[in-house]
Amino acid sequence: MEDDNAVAIDSAFQGDPEDAERPPTKFVGVIREDKVLIRDPRTTPRWHDLSSRLPRNFGRLVDITLAAPDEGTTVHVTVLNAHSRIAQSTCTVFPPPGTMGTRPWPANCSPFFDITPPA
Repeated sequence: MEDDNAVAIDSAFQGDPEDAERPPTKFVGVIREDKVLIRDPRTTPRWHDLSSRLPRNFGRLVDITLAAPDEGTTVHVTVLNAHSRIAQSTCTVFPPPGTMGTRPWPANCSPFFDITPPA
């Protein structure tokens, strides 16, 4: 029997241990019940649903990956659906979402855009 509760997980650190304005923070991404969930330990609530940023009718999600560019202020969230379509969003995470001009989750993330390679 297939369990659709959590099908994929990844994490990434963003921040700089030498910068008090951007201390290292671990972000966790999970695909659960066809939702894109991101954990930001600095916010309340800690879990945020980015599914509203996906293209309409994107399909069943099967994988997620997070990447944090060195010395950056963003986390890139990339998802894969069951038909091998790939979409990516960029989320501003410094300053923390909902503070100092950074929009709160999920508005701090760009809409996911299709980056599927040609067949």
